[in-house]
Amino acid sequence: MPDRKEIKLQIGTNVIQTGAAYDWDCLSVQGDDYMEADVSLEEIATDDGSYELRPPRYLPRYIDLEIRSKVTTSAQIDATELLLKSYMDAKASSILTIYKNGVERIGYGRIADVKKRRGAKWNEKPYILVTFVMPDPWFVGELNTNMFRAETPLISFPLSFIVDVGLTTGVVVSGNDIMFTVGGHESAGFILTLTASGAVVNPKVANADGDYVTIKETLADGDIAVISTMKRDKYTTLNGVVCRYDRLSEFFALAVGSNTLTVSADSGVDNLSKSLTWRERYRG
Repeated sequence: MPDRKEIKLQIGTNVIQTGAAYDWDCLSVQGDDYMEADVSLEEIATDDGSYELRPPRYLPRYIDLEIRSKVTTSAQIDATELLLKSYMDAKASSILTIYKNGVERIGYGRIADVKKRRGAKWNEKPYILVTFVMPDPWFVGELNTNMFRAETPLISFPLSFIVDVGLTTGVVVSGNDIMFTVGGHESAGFILTLTASGAVVNPKVANADGDYVTIKETLADGDIAVISTMKRDKYTTLNGVVCRYDRLSEFFALAVGSNTLTVSADSGVDNLSKSLTWRERYRG
């Protein structure tokens, strides 16, 4: 299992990865543990002397990475320093993956600064200090995929056998309910993909609290509808095109802990196969 000093920094198609199997060592990681929050009070109190606590606003996260080449020549580290600086100048988007406590943490941002520094002793190799900035300071975990499944019993009495199959306890089909647990430190958005094998009218997804999102469209065989409740990326589409939805819909997130989702429709819900994807969110 990778440890905390194994990281992967991806800039475009270029990847720098540290660890036993790679040419780079990660000497230290700083700034990945906690987020800074701006918590302030309403400036003007009410007549009865009460005050309002504003919702916290999280500041960008700055992570300092010290990485060093295992190669004896300085050519690799010089070339990498120039490469990183070129991407820093272009402000290209980057992805930082840190392995902590057996869990993969992924951060999205860009390289803010790159410096080459000498080792503390004359015989130590130089290392590169990379400052990675995340405008959204939340880390996300690995992609989770859940299929809605149910089992249709086939055993009856007297026992019957299916030709070329034999005795079976049931057939796995697409179900309409799913129960699962979400970890992490904060609620997580999700993407639900609905693939139709026949006519479906106004598909809907709801949680146990009654929050829902309804697509106001009729799906035909082969149509694919998508509902996204991701932060800053909430939408409904039909075959890749933005489509209508019920204006009272709540683009709800998955709660930390136990979740139950139910897919329904005005008609044809059993003509849908259903796939749910989401990532856990971490403070550090």
